[in-house]
Amino acid sequence: MADERLKKQWTITTAILESAGAEVSTASGYSAYREYIEHNELELALNALMDLGEQSPVSADYWWNLKKAAEVMGLRSHYGELRQRLRTSRNAS
Repeated sequence: MADERLKKQWTITTAILESAGAEVSTASGYSAYREYIEHNELELALNALMDLGEQSPVSADYWWNLKKAAEVMGLRSHYGELRQRLRTSRNAS
């Protein structure tokens, strides 16, 4: 049962990260994100996308996706920063 829950969380998180990743797929450094995803290093993939989002023009949806991924993974240490980036990107639109 716990394995099924973890597999579902992994699937959801990967889908959310891939959605955000599509927005920065041409950015320098995207290959590092791909490597993390391919090795199931989801927190490192999230961190890579956070860095790429700082270097690239991205939408509010990008930051929303990263915030949602952090929530699914239970990465409370990321919540505040991602909420702030989401708020800032919404105010800029």
